[in-house]
Amino acid sequence: MKVLLIIGNGFDLSHGLHTCYNDFKEYLYETDSVLYDLLKNKMSDFLWSNFEEDLGYLDFSDEISYYYREIEDGFDSYSAVNNMVVTLYECRKIMESMNYFVKKWIKTIDTSKAIKRKRFFDLIKNNECYFLSFNYTDTLEKKYNIRRVCHIHGNLKGKLILGHGEKYIHTKECNIKDYTDNYATFSELIEMQNNIDFIHNILKKDVYSLLKKIENFLSN
Repeated sequence: MKVLLIIGNGFDLSHGLHTCYNDFKEYLYETDSVLYDLLKNKMSDFLWSNFEEDLGYLDFSDEISYYYREIEDGFDSYSAVNNMVVTLYECRKIMESMNYFVKKWIKTIDTSKAIKRKRFFDLIKNNECYFLSFNYTDTLEKKYNIRRVCHIHGNLKGKLILGHGEKYIHTKECNIKDYTDNYATFSELIEMQNNIDFIHNILKKDVYSLLKKIENFLSN
């Protein structure tokens, strides 16, 4: 009998693998303090359990509010605005590295050491099973020699699809104009907003292409 199984991170966790985003947080803390420091105060809980959802609501106000206070205190507004532009560009470059570090983290997870589950093995051994997997890992392939797997969010053989499915709404985010009105030029405003938009675009999943990928897998 043909059987379709859909698996998520609970599958890897039940096999004894450390694949929750709290583990990613610990990995970042040890390997890249820059990205870790930028994210640590922006996640909604200490364990980062809502990590991907939170990526849809990142607020970079803290990164530029310091320079706005300098303007209010009478410091040179030209220099302060320039620092805002540079800071948001640096935030953009840091966030661009997210996919790279998630992939490096996944590479540290040794799926060959996963605890094989007899109940799961008994389920699949007498059926023609197909898998939709939300996981980046190769636990199915490595531990059970399964080949009929669609990794919806990609795997280590290609680009990982990481991020949120939220519609980006400007009013929920850092309002650049509030911090730069009467001080920044139009081109500076555009540059800062473009960097904010870029960050949110690279952290957003293309849901429609993912649905098409699933559709193709099922039709085949």
